[in-house]
Amino acid sequence: MPRILKYIMLWLALVTSTIALGQAEPESDFAQDILITGHTDHVSAIAWSPDGRTLASASSDGDVRLWDVENRSWIASLEGHSEDVTGVTWSPDSRRLASVSNDETIRIWDFESRRQIRQLPFLAGRWGSIAWSPDGKALAVAEIGWLELWDTESFEQAGGTDAVGVNCTLDCLLWSSDSRTIALADQQAITLWDIEKWQQLTKFQSSAFYIVNSLAWSPDGQTVASVSDLTQLWDLGSRRQTDSFQIEDSHQVLSLGWVAGDRILVAEFYDRELLLWDFRRKEVVAKLDGYSSEVDVVAWSPNRRAIASSDNENIRLWFFDAATSGEQP
Repeated sequence: MPRILKYIMLWLALVTSTIALGQAEPESDFAQDILITGHTDHVSAIAWSPDGRTLASASSDGDVRLWDVENRSWIASLEGHSEDVTGVTWSPDSRRLASVSNDETIRIWDFESRRQIRQLPFLAGRWGSIAWSPDGKALAVAEIGWLELWDTESFEQAGGTDAVGVNCTLDCLLWSSDSRTIALADQQAITLWDIEKWQQLTKFQSSAFYIVNSLAWSPDGQTVASVSDLTQLWDLGSRRQTDSFQIEDSHQVLSLGWVAGDRILVAEFYDRELLLWDFRRKEVVAKLDGYSSEVDVVAWSPNRRAIASSDNENIRLWFFDAATSGEQP
């Protein structure tokens, strides 16, 4: 047998063995990677419009920018805040936006005219997280040690409490799909609040070493996921932890999202890459890299077919095939 043929056969055997042992890098079905630039400082929040057509980004440069997803183009900048904008959220009909800033204001914007239509005081003052209720009737804003609610018709404050310990400005404030419950990242715990009765329903105590960085509801609304140095799943019915695991060897996970099918969580790490994780099989499905700095904001599109993420002042869009979502056939 010619020597070169022997080398080829040996190489094929080694490759086959590596794949059989599961050592091959996970493959990705992501089709595109679009980089959007325009902010001049750190991007602190990203929000998809409910119709999936527009992306809003908030930044430490004091602007809220709007992006046309289909054309990958800038639409407008919503200017008015004088300090870091720490949160942005859409109304369910995609006609209005709300932003919160370290300038101690909450601002309501009309999408069509690109103009501010209301300004509200942010009583807690700084590093707020903001979320519009799914029924469109209320706006929740949280900061360390404070949660407040605003009626979006009268724009009057509907309630507030200092009985919370919110300690992050990413996805640490989430509404349930029926708009009756709010989940909060509360230091090393997750608290659920009944908004109608304005009382705490339950408190899940995390066993993670670090504070909870981010939360995500499962698509069916029955489970809350929390991330820190551990990723943990909490069942709302039994009010118990159902799973706990560490994704690879990461010391900290900054944020996460949940894909349809109740199978895959997406989390970003300090090491400049984004991972898709199958928590049933406890394995990485895809690795997305190419970031210039740590990835600290992620947002799934409403149809769960795209991811918007940021590293420093850049926004990166990933589009992927439905097969990656892990949906059951």
